Amino acid sequence: MGELDAKMTVREFRDWQLFEQDQPLPDKLGDLQNALLCVVATNIMRSGDTPPAQLADFLILKPPAEPETARYDDSPQPVTNEGEAFKRALRGT
Repeated sequence: MGELDAKMTVREFRDWQLFEQDQPLPDKLGDLQNALLCVVATNIMRSGDTPPAQLADFLILKPPAEPETARYDDSPQPVTNEGEAFKRALRGT
């Protein structure tokens, strides 16, 4: 993480975030593919009175929980340096 903090700019980090929204990175893509296979196999073998399995039931990498907006101050905060901006971008603040 220290190397990323020292070398990656905030703009490059945001570019990677935008890229990942369209093209899941290998960890998430593999998790989605395996979860889909498990859902199909489970739903094929389930009995008629059992509710169908959902994709989220088999995901290992859970999506992050939505932050409670009431706890966060949405006003812009001053950024002292590139490293601090990067850390804030990681936290989503």
